[in-house]
Amino acid sequence: MMKKLFLLSFLMTIVFTLAAQSDGDYRSKATGNWETAATWEISSSGSWSTATTAPGSSISVTVTILNGHTVTFGSTASNLTIASGGALVIDNGGELDLTSGSSYSLTVNTGGSVTVTGKLISNQATTINASFTIAPTGDADMADITNNSGILLIQSDATGTGELIFTGNDVAATVERYIYIDPASTNSYWHQISVPITSATAAQVFQNHSPNVWLLYWKFNVAQEWGYVTNTTYTLAHTTGYMVTADNTFTINWNGDISPNGFSSGIIPANYVPSPGHGIISNPFTCSYKAMANDTLGGTNLYAGIWTWEPANGQYATYVPQSGGTYSGIIAPGQCFFVQIQNVTQAAEFE
Repeated sequence: MMKKLFLLSFLMTIVFTLAAQSDGDYRSKATGNWETAATWEISSSGSWSTATTAPGSSISVTVTILNGHTVTFGSTASNLTIASGGALVIDNGGELDLTSGSSYSLTVNTGGSVTVTGKLISNQATTINASFTIAPTGDADMADITNNSGILLIQSDATGTGELIFTGNDVAATVERYIYIDPASTNSYWHQISVPITSATAAQVFQNHSPNVWLLYWKFNVAQEWGYVTNTTYTLAHTTGYMVTADNTFTINWNGDISPNGFSSGIIPANYVPSPGHGIISNPFTCSYKAMANDTLGGTNLYAGIWTWEPANGQYATYVPQSGGTYSGIIAPGQCFFVQIQNVTQAAEFE
């Protein structure tokens, strides 16, 4: 019986190994140029060997850039196309650079896919006709993006949230925000969140009450306090922040347009805020924001310093751009923070 189980296990291992790769698939062997055969290994009969030719500029197989390798595309005049049946996979720690020479565009055709777990750099147009996923550890620095009814997904889990920097116009996407709730914690485990899409309602946070979710908005009044959102049709602003908790860990799925453009928060009116008062604003982008020295967020009436909530500690962390603080000053995508203002109307600005 034990021999039979061992044989079954061995055969299943073979099946899974073969299923993980197909003949003609490529994976990186070393850092180098895309068009150089020595950069690659090719799969044949379930094993890998040094490639004699490079993948080419239109791929219909799976091409994987492994951890520790940077592959530069740019020795040919062609742009990079992921054709039907093709897949581009950039592993965590791997990098694809499309900015060499005159730079090259990236097109993902119907039936193709791109998964960025590592880093992708491109300063030309990207066209998405199928699946383009930025994993929780992924980082994509790109130019214009056109989404022709494809799926642009930015994932989030316990390891982090994928980041996308891009230019040009707004683009349709699904942006995840992982919310961890520790049932054993004595804290309520509230999380500060922002809205990464340009139009949203509370229904996208409440998740049809599975799990049960509680959402707070900031009251810009003398009391300086939070209030509960109870209506699923309540409009969530792209420019402000909120607090959320639940009775279990869950993931918010924001579906809508994401924007690369700067904005003015316009949410800190003098007639509601005492001096000095606090206003809460969002990081509205799908990438991190770093508060730098002498950074006033465009507001001449903002005091130096920002405050973010630490769910695990149940307290606020502070950061002063000129001198530091109790945390790094990096505002992650999907997060918001408090600023302190003088007794005048003031809008913080992001660019």
